[in-house]
Amino acid sequence: MVRLALLLILPVLLVQGCAEIVPLTGGPEDDFAPKVVSQEPEQGTTNFHGNEIVIELDEYAKLNDPVNTISVNPADMKVTSELKNKTLRLSWNEPLRENTTYIIQLNGTIRDNNENNDSIMQIVFSTGPVIDSLSYNGRVAGAFSNTALNQVTLGLYTPDSNPLQSKPVYATRSDSKGRFAFNYLKPGSYRLFAFQDVNKDQQVQLGENIGFLPETVTAGDTVEQVVRVFSPKAVHSDLRLTFVAPGMMVAYNKDSLDPNRLKVNGQPVELLQRYSSDSIAIALPAGMPSNLQFTYDTLTITKPVTSAERSAPLAIFPEGRSNKWQPGDSLFFRVNDRITALDTSKIRLATEKNVQVNYRLERPRPNSFVLIPDAKTTDHFNVRFERQAVSGQTSHNDTLQLTFTTMLPADLSTLNLRCEGFDGQWIFELTQNDKAMYRVVKSSGENTVVFQKIEPGQYSVRCIADRNGNGIWDTGNIETGELPEIVERYTLTQKLRPNWEVEETLKREP
Repeated sequence: MVRLALLLILPVLLVQGCAEIVPLTGGPEDDFAPKVVSQEPEQGTTNFHGNEIVIELDEYAKLNDPVNTISVNPADMKVTSELKNKTLRLSWNEPLRENTTYIIQLNGTIRDNNENNDSIMQIVFSTGPVIDSLSYNGRVAGAFSNTALNQVTLGLYTPDSNPLQSKPVYATRSDSKGRFAFNYLKPGSYRLFAFQDVNKDQQVQLGENIGFLPETVTAGDTVEQVVRVFSPKAVHSDLRLTFVAPGMMVAYNKDSLDPNRLKVNGQPVELLQRYSSDSIAIALPAGMPSNLQFTYDTLTITKPVTSAERSAPLAIFPEGRSNKWQPGDSLFFRVNDRITALDTSKIRLATEKNVQVNYRLERPRPNSFVLIPDAKTTDHFNVRFERQAVSGQTSHNDTLQLTFTTMLPADLSTLNLRCEGFDGQWIFELTQNDKAMYRVVKSSGENTVVFQKIEPGQYSVRCIADRNGNGIWDTGNIETGELPEIVERYTLTQKLRPNWEVEETLKREP
């Protein structure tokens, strides 16, 4: 076996780049967009206690969705806009705070009458003797994907406020690189939340994607942090049913779904498979009527069944990530009915030269079976299911043939990963196009993981901090203050090749 060792420190693939501030005035102005000729009071005015700002433009213009394109920091007032000819008036009725810097941002609010070019304008004034000058910058990314998120609302809140019940003191949005910036901040500490403001009410909603930092941030702090946005765990309450012809029903969307409380036509159901705590597959009764009535406690759902659905053939689905087979492995199959009979005389494994391959048959679940080919097999082979090889309660299969490529040890690779800084239990996944192809769980105290019998190719590594040891990635919870589990991505510098053993080092920064 060829053995190649290369120890490298690999960077985490987080979003990098130069700041492009949104919705502030970053970027060159469009030459054809309306420009400010004069403003009353002037930009940067202090000790201002009025309720109106008048702006003269250099050309005739029109308003563009002012309700959604005008924002105010702090969000103490609702700005009304009026545009006549070249004069824009912004007014409000709410009283202003003392000694506070206000920023009114017009993000495409003003458009010219011809080419529809718009302007990004920012009006700054203070009710006190000075203009606040502190800022806070950062980045926002998907908690699981690590990719930059555009147009996410970021809000700064007072430490004792509840973002589910109040609007932020300051708000901004992320740009296409996931960067955000707050400017003209008053000194102090704030809680930082990110959320996808679907209904544009500038307030966090439980159903919206959200992210937050566990500790308060300080205005003027130059340490840039990444806010990881996640989809909150859905609360499932309404039972839903999907018919999988000819003989199976999938029940889902009910937390802690108990099959013992589910009945069909007054009879207990037979559990075929549990996918998760809120999703199961059940067998339908033989000789189905045209209507099925399901009950779950006091809930009743009626499902009509057509004659075409009742007469649909039983389908055989191979389970697994590819049509590759390694000596000693099993071949997994599932069907869309409860299996009543398997006729091994109609299930044949044979090489491309038509040499029979012996196998064993196992039945792990009522709707699945496993074929275990002879481990001595070294040739590619076909699996052929003749008609009626598999029978269910309502139907049987049509003829099906599948081809499998045999991968011998000399065709495969071994990858040894040294994991520095990955404390606790982690899940390591080799991915291609962000799809997990292989996974290994690293226990607490281990500093090396080994991937064996890997198909050659170029892979990335996805690392999941499995805090609770349940073997899956868990999202966050705003109500309990629990952050999503950390996900990091690395790129292997070496391509895995047949009969090679490769070593690389992942070094996680503290």
